[in-house]
Amino acid sequence: MVKKTVQVVLNKDIKSLGKIGDLKSVSLGYARNLLLPNSLASIATKSLMLKIQKQQVVKRQQEELLKQEKLKLKQLIEALQQITIVKKVGQNETIFGSVTAREVADIISKQCANQIDKKEVKIPEIEILGNYNVIIDLYPGVEANLKLQVLPEV
Repeated sequence: MVKKTVQVVLNKDIKSLGKIGDLKSVSLGYARNLLLPNSLASIATKSLMLKIQKQQVVKRQQEELLKQEKLKLKQLIEALQQITIVKKVGQNETIFGSVTAREVADIISKQCANQIDKKEVKIPEIEILGNYNVIIDLYPGVEANLKLQVLPEV
C-alpha cells in the first residue's frame, strides 16, 4: 500500500496552507507536483525539524528582546506626560490645517532620542485648540499614552 500523505516543512508563506517553518501533512501528489519543484516546501526530516526548532527558539528570544526595548521606550514616552504643539488659529479657536501623526512622532522622537514612526502614532481628528489623548502603538500589546496640548501661535 502506498503512503498517501507526506510531512513537509514550508519554505515560503502559502495562503491556503500556512507560514514559513510550519510542519504540514499534505498529499503526496501535491507535494511532488507543486510544493517540492517550486521550492515552496521541503520533506520533513529529523535534521530539518531540529534546525527549525533552533531557529524558532532564536526568533522567540529576538522578539522578547525587542519587546523589552519597546517597554523601556514606553516608559520614556510616558515620562514626558505631555507634549505641546503650536498652530496658527482662526476664529472660534479653529486651527489652520491639522495636527498630523508625523508632527507628533517628530516631537516625541526629539524628546526621547528614539525614532518613532508616524504609523505608530494614533491621534484623533484635531480641528480646535485643546488637550487630546495620543496613543503610540509600539509593539503588539505595548502602547504608550500621552497628552497632546494644542496652543495658539502668538
